[in-house]
Amino acid sequence: MSARRRRPGLRSGHVILLAVAALIVLATTVRVLSLVSGRIAGDFFYPYLALPSRAVDGLSDRSLLLRDKFELAAAVETLSEQNRRLAIENAAQSQLAAENELLRRQLRLSPPANYKFIHGEVLQRDPLYWEEQFVVDRGEADGVLPGAAVLAVLPGAGEARPMLVGMVREVTGHTARVQTLLNSELQISCRYEASGAVGFLNVSSGEAEPDDDLVPVGYLPTQDYLIGNLMVSTGYEQHLPSGIPIGRLADIGRSNTPFNGRLYRTVKLRPLADYNLLKFVVLAVSTSPAKME
Repeated sequence: MSARRRRPGLRSGHVILLAVAALIVLATTVRVLSLVSGRIAGDFFYPYLALPSRAVDGLSDRSLLLRDKFELAAAVETLSEQNRRLAIENAAQSQLAAENELLRRQLRLSPPANYKFIHGEVLQRDPLYWEEQFVVDRGEADGVLPGAAVLAVLPGAGEARPMLVGMVREVTGHTARVQTLLNSELQISCRYEASGAVGFLNVSSGEAEPDDDLVPVGYLPTQDYLIGNLMVSTGYEQHLPSGIPIGRLADIGRSNTPFNGRLYRTVKLRPLADYNLLKFVVLAVSTSPAKME
């Protein structure tokens, strides 16, 4: 009796295996048939699908052949003008992106103790004195005073740091005229950061020759100076914080020894600011009553 009862179970297991095998074969057959039918349909309909595209290309080629050289030259000129306009727009967008990033870094500057920062924009330049002076859109109404330090953001990535651009010469109600470091009328003290030696910007002690891109620093004590080292502000001037980077030494003259018989010497520095690209500035205004006198 037990042998007879096991036979139906074996038969049901065979049926399940056969059903699974049939499903696998059916799925494989459907996949193969779909691939084959797709290739056949693609080959069959290809001439009909490609015909409109070929017709359009043919008409374009014929229209080009029907044009004379003057029409083709005019078409080329039109395309060239469009390319030039797109290139200008792309360059303008890139410049705006760079200015936006510079303004963001400038807004992150923290003013020194007893100072406040007033952010401004270059409003006007004199073509004859492009790098020597400019006008900003801040004045007496904003709290700007003559002699205020004008700063910008040091180039490069990393933490935003200020650099000295110039000093305010004159102010009106809503504008201020700025003298840059390249203006020979701007004479301030500066300090050689490596040793603490103090000299005077745009003042020569005799041996330096004029240079349009470099600024003389005179009456420095006779000692060793290295090209590339930094000059910073001393803080002796009213409204000018100390330790603000000004420029790097670019020329130390013929003699660089302390035994040359001279009490003072003149070196030349290159300002850190790029005045041709300067767009936004920060005006440092003292909040100390003692310095406002």
